[in-house]
Amino acid sequence: MKKLFKAIFSSFSEEKELRSLDSLGDLQLNDYIRLNDSFALPAELRGKTFQVDSIDSYYYGEKLSIEWALKGDTRKKVYLSLSDLGDEDRIVLSYQLKKREAEALFGWENIKQQYDPAFEEALVCRDTSAFEGWLAAEYHRRECAGKGTYFSGDYRGRVKPSGGDEVTYYEFFNEDETLSMDIEMWSKDEIDLFISILRPESDIHEFWAG
Repeated sequence: MKKLFKAIFSSFSEEKELRSLDSLGDLQLNDYIRLNDSFALPAELRGKTFQVDSIDSYYYGEKLSIEWALKGDTRKKVYLSLSDLGDEDRIVLSYQLKKREAEALFGWENIKQQYDPAFEEALVCRDTSAFEGWLAAEYHRRECAGKGTYFSGDYRGRVKPSGGDEVTYYEFFNEDETLSMDIEMWSKDEIDLFISILRPESDIHEFWAG
């Protein structure tokens, strides 16, 4: 009986060690973030909590960029990445547009014009109220036909693998670089479009291990 009580006491006294999460860049599956209740964020994101649903990896040359897919109380899935634009630590929160939404907002013919490196006019948004807080009146192309490689899954701390899916991408920003739009062109003419907001990391109120 004495041994039994000792075993029970031992099981209660041994606490499960919680994983330390000190940086956004360390987010793993099932971890959480909570955004600030700030009017600088779109209304549907303010004060909301999201959980990491999946993690994917992009390589631009030898540089690895991680994309976290978040699930929460929003009408669309939200994607999170970390900006390497400038010296300020910023987050990028993104929505993927459906093809009919891209046509309504920008027009496919206008989008296709941007594939030409010699074309220098801005890409104009027809209705910024369609996704309030997410859209700029016009976007200026910064990257034209850049090349990257996509891998499903988390490749942090691993050697860059061979293979992967090749992607050609186009990046657009508004004047003050707080809003962006990205076009990703894949094999078989598959095209994905994302609209994004760029915010200081401080807009994430807190984050913790799941």
